[in-house]
Parts: sequence; structure tokens; C-alpha cells
Amino acid sequence: MVFAKGRLSISDPTMEENKSEKHRNTKGISWPMAAIFIVGDMMGAGMIAIPLAVVNAGLLPGVAIIILAAIFTGYTGIQLGENWALMQKRWPEYKEHCRRPYPEMAYRAMGPKAKYAEH
Repeated sequence: MVFAKGRLSISDPTMEENKSEKHRNTKGISWPMAAIFIVGDMMGAGMIAIPLAVVNAGLLPGVAIIILAAIFTGYTGIQLGENWALMQKRWPEYKEHCRRPYPEMAYRAMGPKAKYAEH
């Protein structure tokens, strides 16, 4: 294992690469369920403020802001999903159930101190 200032290096030479084996997470949620969670997240507390924001901004700018927010939220969800898939490929322990994936992503990206910043 390669250590750099107490952190695991992403380029760990002992990692095995299985290019022929495709990982399928059978215990996770489905794409439709993930889409429902993303839409629910987008609709959260912001739904209370949207009518007033659209009235203050005007109809066309208000709708444009809503569409841009949806695009940014979707892009963020895609990036988080790709990051999690990459972590499952590099570290097999993440192929099992992980109760708190965001701290684990922070840990692998920025080290042990970042793991506790999410709490």
C-alpha cells in the first residue's frame, strides 16, 4: 500500500483490476427509485419558496431558474453515482451495503479528517 501523509493513495499498486467482470449491485435501489429520491430532494423546502421567487423574478426568468436548478441537480446526481461506482470498482468493500456513503466518498477523496466533516 502506498501512504502519503497518513492517507491512502488512490493509485494503490496492490489493487486488482477486473476489467472483464462487471459489477452489479443487487442490494441497492433501482434507477426509478433513485429518480424519485432526486425529485423529492429537489422538491424539498424549496417548493415553499418557488411561487414567491417566480412572482418576484417574472414568469420566464423564474421558469428558466427552475430548469437550470433541475439540470444542476441532475448533473450532481450523475457525478455522485459515477463516483460511487468508481469507489465500488477500486475498493471491493463498498460493493456491500454502506450506510453512510458521503463520508466514505469524502474520506477517499480528501483523507480521514474529511470523513468526519460530513457529520
